[in-house]
Amino acid sequence: MQEYETQQLPARFELVVQSWDTANKASELADFSACTTWGLYQQKIYPLHVLRQRLDYPNLKRAVWQQYALCHPDSVLIEDKGSGTQLIQELRADGLHAVMYTNPEGQDHALACANGHHRKRLCLCA
Repeated sequence: MQEYETQQLPARFELVVQSWDTANKASELADFSACTTWGLYQQKIYPLHVLRQRLDYPNLKRAVWQQYALCHPDSVLIEDKGSGTQLIQELRADGLHAVMYTNPEGQDHALACANGHHRKRLCLCA
């Protein structure tokens, strides 16, 4: 994966997508919830932002809204299992219509940009 300085990124993207892999608990031994935000421009995909935290359900739902407000994605993909199923239903009921469900079989889509060194050089969706 190529790294980009903020000034090297396109001024606007043709499409911005967020992808969530949600966990159920915030305890120290629990899995992380992860959100990756991607921009598409001229058939290139740019990683824009990564959020990786242990979150309980109320804070997970709050984090989805915060990341949506920060990055203004065209679509928000949430894995339709575990806490994601309820999250999809509630966000749609609350008016976040960009939410779409995904059910990747055998793939953890949050790992695509989970490598921590990428966070240092990414556009923070400003």
